[in-house]
Amino acid sequence: MTRSAAEAVADALKRPRRPNGLSWSGACIEHTRVTGGLKPAGDAAPAMCRSRIVSLDPRTAPEGACDWFISDDLPDSLGGHIGRRLASGRSLMTAAFDQWPGFSTVGTSTVDEWLSTRYARVSGFRYAGWSLDFAGQPLVITNPTTPAGDGQTTPFDNAPQKEEDFMTRPYLLHGIEGNNTYLVLPDACKIINLGQNADLRVKAIQDFGAVPQMHLNDPEFQLRLQLAGFPEVAYDLNTIKGLGFLQFYRQK
Repeated sequence: MTRSAAEAVADALKRPRRPNGLSWSGACIEHTRVTGGLKPAGDAAPAMCRSRIVSLDPRTAPEGACDWFISDDLPDSLGGHIGRRLASGRSLMTAAFDQWPGFSTVGTSTVDEWLSTRYARVSGFRYAGWSLDFAGQPLVITNPTTPAGDGQTTPFDNAPQKEEDFMTRPYLLHGIEGNNTYLVLPDACKIINLGQNADLRVKAIQDFGAVPQMHLNDPEFQLRLQLAGFPEVAYDLNTIKGLGFLQFYRQK
């Protein structure tokens, strides 16, 4: 049975170690799944891509939401992190900033606190937004609110159901240059550098209905290239790294 954030904390306090007796270190998504009464969803980075990101503003996340973090520098098996938002505004997670003694890295963090940890800084993590689901599984949300500053932003599905969506739907792309974000407009064959400006990312979501998250190496992104008629070499990292604005031409 799916648990609320408060119930997840109560469950976490009964679990100083993983069910197999090992430390919770490195098992962030397993901790969120087990304490939340959720079904397995694989590693954190792919699970985030199957979740509906509501907002990139951590200040607006309601109690019970999932906070997601991602690194462009690590493989999918290591490049994601997750926490469950509490009423206090902090998140229950492993590798926490404020760790509970005897609970093998479990504790709580604010988004800024976790991003300030040595592990997050060295690994190049950034905040990837919050969701009301866990890889498609609905979460128990307490006092849900409309994200402040996002206008009428609603959850976005990172897995379009129709092939034409892959070719026409705008999206935000990471992995080209450091922590910069790019707005990709498939219809116009353009990609625009938004830098690291969170306000521009939110505006891109609001104005274009862009899917909030995608990475250069995501299988979904590679499929978009094929369906749109672009050869993969056109998006080679060494070719486009550092360019602020690119004009892409279809090559059938």
